[in-house]
Amino acid sequence: LGKAKPVKTLKCSYCHVDNSAKARLAGERLAAVLVSKHAKSIEYLSLLRTNLFDEKNVSYWAAALKKMTNLKDLMFTGTSLSEKFIKILCNAACHVDRVVIVENIYWPPDEP
Repeated sequence: LGKAKPVKTLKCSYCHVDNSAKARLAGERLAAVLVSKHAKSIEYLSLLRTNLFDEKNVSYWAAALKKMTNLKDLMFTGTSLSEKFIKILCNAACHVDRVVIVENIYWPPDEP
């Protein structure tokens, strides 16, 4: 098997896991993979309207963000994080050129 190429951009929109514990675990695993495989290459990270991060796994995301040294653009929307935890993520991403973390965008989206 070949090796994966370095990831520069990751966009994940409307990724929702029905069980909150499983969603948290999926978020922790995603953060771990980004750090272990792509910390030096990733430049753009966008997680939109997802439940892959919450107050119980914010420490994983904060640690991951600190190690993503080439990250230039970060967007997390639709979070259920309190202001305290949003500040933790912003502090972890202090080296990032543009950080957008927006809470309480309606999730899940309305059915058509």
